[in-house]
Amino acid sequence: MNDADHAVLLTGAKKDPDQKLSIAHLVRPYPDGSTVSVMNTAPGPSGQCSGAYTTIIPMDKPCAVVRETTLKDFTFVESMAGVLRFTDKSGGIDALLLPVALGCAVVKSEAVY
Repeated sequence: MNDADHAVLLTGAKKDPDQKLSIAHLVRPYPDGSTVSVMNTAPGPSGQCSGAYTTIIPMDKPCAVVRETTLKDFTFVESMAGVLRFTDKSGGIDALLLPVALGCAVVKSEAVY
């Protein structure tokens, strides 16, 4: 990925940033729209970082089509107030299908240790 392919906004502590929570927003443009990812990382007691990210992927297809194509390898878990939740085979990545005006947004999240 080169600089023209993305934009990044980093937010974190000015003092002792390696000891505090940091947040990165990553925007990637695609021909049919942009994705936005938000990653939060923080050092743990052992000095290693843990984090979590969420990516929002807008799609111009109905959620039923996205379910059968983009999330075909994911397993349905539950309906959360009308928003469908799926998980990947490892159980480590969750995906929500959120109906939007002209299609569907996929909201994927994963914790990273």
